[in-house]
Amino acid sequence: GGRKSTGAVPMQYMHGAQGGADDKRSVDQQDTSADTYASTRSTSRKKENTTQYEMSDPFRRLFLDQLDLVLKKEPSTASLLEMLQLATPGLGRGDVRVEVERKKALRTLLKRVHPDKHPQDVPRATRLCQDVQTFHDACSISTPRSRKKAKSSSPTSVSMPLKFTVADKWPHAQYGVPYLEDRQYLSDAERSALVAYQCINARGAIAHGKEIELQYCNKQAKALTKTCSDVEAVFDYHGGCKELYDVESIKEEIQNNGPVVSTSFSPSEALLLKCSTLKDQHEVLIVGWALCDYGEVWLVQPLHLSKIFGAPLVRVSIGQFGIDDLCLAPTNSFENQVWEVGPYFDANTSNCPQWRTRGTIGMFMTREELMDSLEQVGKIVTGVTGITIRDKAKHAHTKKSILQSMEWDKEKNNWTIVCKLVS
Repeated sequence: GGRKSTGAVPMQYMHGAQGGADDKRSVDQQDTSADTYASTRSTSRKKENTTQYEMSDPFRRLFLDQLDLVLKKEPSTASLLEMLQLATPGLGRGDVRVEVERKKALRTLLKRVHPDKHPQDVPRATRLCQDVQTFHDACSISTPRSRKKAKSSSPTSVSMPLKFTVADKWPHAQYGVPYLEDRQYLSDAERSALVAYQCINARGAIAHGKEIELQYCNKQAKALTKTCSDVEAVFDYHGGCKELYDVESIKEEIQNNGPVVSTSFSPSEALLLKCSTLKDQHEVLIVGWALCDYGEVWLVQPLHLSKIFGAPLVRVSIGQFGIDDLCLAPTNSFENQVWEVGPYFDANTSNCPQWRTRGTIGMFMTREELMDSLEQVGKIVTGVTGITIRDKAKHAHTKKSILQSMEWDKEKNNWTIVCKLVS
């Protein structure tokens, strides 16, 4: 019969099974080698791409460093402009107030800072992206609202005169700052401060009621730029700032309180060449308006004056060059600021608001009040000693005078002082 099975596996089958296992290990090893090769190649490609990026943008870390420095500054219009100009160098001061231009520049900056653009600094780039947006929001930029422009053939408001200047209403108002020999070397911040002080000096004279003796000058403006880098910051430093977006509000502010500063004015090169009094693009002082053959115009006082008075006004059409897109004005009336050289006798004039128009003024002082005043004045002689009378409530209201008499009232226990007011 047949061969009896012993349960043993033939050699050739055993060899075949072993060979299959070897073949399987061989395939696994090939797969592992392929994976390792693919991983190595991918890493090599990443390094190659990074190297290529480093070669194409060698200053990317410097860019992030510059952005870091700007973000450490106090949020303001000037610092926002500085930040956006890192990616959009051509962005102007007027552009940063225009929402479309500002958002376009912001998007450009965020693209430059995106982590994909900085593979070696992903955590830092991610943080800066967030900081850029936060900084932008903190600056609280107000955008000009839509408004109807005036027709060129008629004034914008029947309630306003066809022509008005600050000097017409307040002849003593001073627009100027001392002559600037080195104006071509002024920084943007210094120019902004000087224009702001043009406005403050004029409003100080309005509050004072006559020409001021203690006006802000070039040196003070330069010193303030260490902490205030634009017009808004200067006004805030002196009590507050308000924004004006339309022709009506700008006119009303000028007519009631004095000049305003246009921060959105961006003249063309042709205008700069034509007007010798406009040397640079900077904020300008608007001191009035007029109606011409070609329509309504703003009357602009140039910054660089050869004298405090007498510089010709520049006419800029309403709505042109963005001049009335955004104007700023101080909220401070400057009535509690001293504008005249002392020494002073402080007087309570609440019962006589128009005391400066009178010929004489009588004051009542306690012994202590008189002694405090005499510490400033020193020795006084009746009919000779000049004294500056100052309103206790409104220090801007002062008037020079000559002491006429001093008498002690025993019943009222105070001094009665009479002074003759002089112009």
